[in-house]
Amino acid sequence: MLAWAPTQNPQAVQETIAGVLGIKKEDVTCHVTLLGGGFGRKSKPDQVAEAAVLSKQLGKPVKVVWSRKTIFASIISTPSPRCI
Repeated sequence: MLAWAPTQNPQAVQETIAGVLGIKKEDVTCHVTLLGGGFGRKSKPDQVAEAAVLSKQLGKPVKVVWSRKTIFASIISTPSPRCI
């Protein structure tokens, strides 16, 4: 399985795809694309898991594009840093 993703954690992409598809992690290759500003969001590979499942179901490559609303709805909040 090949995946192209703007991720900060390609190893997590491998593990996630392997887990959702039931294949060995060594059989997954993640090509990291241009990241841009991720603000922590690009460390979670859930969008890649969605693409892998859809690709397997359809039997062909897919491209998943989330709306800004979906992206922000899926962010797990972390406390803001504070300066003392």
